[in-house]
Amino acid sequence: MYRRHKILLLVCFVGIFLMAFFFNWEFYAVAEAAITVASIAMGVYIAAVSALLGSQYAKDLKGKTDKEYPAKTLLGVLADYFRLAGIACVLLIIISCAFLIPTNMDLSSNYLLYLLRCGSAFSYAIFAANILLLWLILIFLVNSLGKSVK
Repeated sequence: MYRRHKILLLVCFVGIFLMAFFFNWEFYAVAEAAITVASIAMGVYIAAVSALLGSQYAKDLKGKTDKEYPAKTLLGVLADYFRLAGIACVLLIIISCAFLIPTNMDLSSNYLLYLLRCGSAFSYAIFAANILLLWLILIFLVNSLGKSVK
């Protein structure tokens, strides 16, 4: 992943985590929507990778060295983005499903409330990171496609 994208992802993650924690956003409200978004994103990733496999476009990306990472090709960099985005999608789906499990926990303990608040903030941060990764992959594909068409 490019350094600037790592920084952007970190800032997004930490910023959303802090906002969700301080404003006490409860992830229960968006857990189902998060599963839907992550599932659609995963489908987009699978479709994009399937379309790339064996295509001339993939061969072009494989033949071009990345400017920021001379040891990698553009296809290798794109594979790194897909790998991270796939992991983030699966993690978001698992976390969202965990939030949807009905529980009978006694939340009178401050420790449990704090833990639930941190978990909810973490979930919002993962959700935001998924949307950012989807955008980054889209931009990468569009920019690469534009360069290969010229």
